[in-house]
Amino acid sequence: MNRNSMKKLSTILLFCMISIATLTSCKKNNSPAPVAPTITSISPEIGLANTAVTITGTGFNSSAFNNVVTFNGVVATIVASSPTFINAIAPPGGSTGDVVVTTPDGKATGPIFTYLIPPTITSINPISGNVNTLVTIKGKNFGATPSANTVKFNGTIATVQTATTTTLTVLAPAGGTTGIVSVATIEGYFAGPAFTYPPPPAITSISPTTGTAGTVVTITGNYFDTTAANNIVKFEGVVANVISATATSLVVSVPVGGGTVSVTVTTPNGNANGPTFTYL
Repeated sequence: MNRNSMKKLSTILLFCMISIATLTSCKKNNSPAPVAPTITSISPEIGLANTAVTITGTGFNSSAFNNVVTFNGVVATIVASSPTFINAIAPPGGSTGDVVVTTPDGKATGPIFTYLIPPTITSINPISGNVNTLVTIKGKNFGATPSANTVKFNGTIATVQTATTTTLTVLAPAGGTTGIVSVATIEGYFAGPAFTYPPPPAITSISPTTGTAGTVVTITGNYFDTTAANNIVKFEGVVANVISATATSLVVSVPVGGGTVSVTVTTPNGNANGPTFTYL
């Protein structure tokens, strides 16, 4: 190969190298620039821990693993993602604050998610009693006014007497039965300890079983109210005077009547039918 040919070959090779470099540079320059994420909305914007939240925006990564979502700094579990939406779970332990999405290309701060805080019951006192027993419920996050709390005894609504965010006083409701005490507020629900109602009264015997009006009769049984006025004793529907009361016996004065009649006892917890009494 002569000198001129070599010179031409060198020129061609140099031109090719320059062309390749130029093409490579152009290719790099034409690559899309990284796009930082943006958040346009979250739905819902309020809820309890573990609420499913949809984050809408742009620039999210299609792979859930390449997105980090935080609720006021607490990392959330991502269920699904695309370039325009992320489905995340409001994390337990999170608190009211900004929702933030971070991808390999940047970070976006979105709207505030507001955590609802349900009530919590730590204790009730007493844990057993009759209808209208005043029960104190201790806990957290109660409504600050009586009307802001719904208290139930095994499903029966109770009257709330007083309320603070940590203490409620309520009356054990008539018609309530042994079971859990629950508190519901606008922000949630909590089922607490059980409250036990005494069983309804039971009559085992009366003595004597015969007599006249004014005869003093002892009614023996179980689960009578220890307050005399809370026991209603009837002889065939006619109310008798209750002289004294314990949980197992009532002393009553027979009312005016005649014939052989049924004896009944009614307490706040129910009714009992006993033996008959015969007027002489």
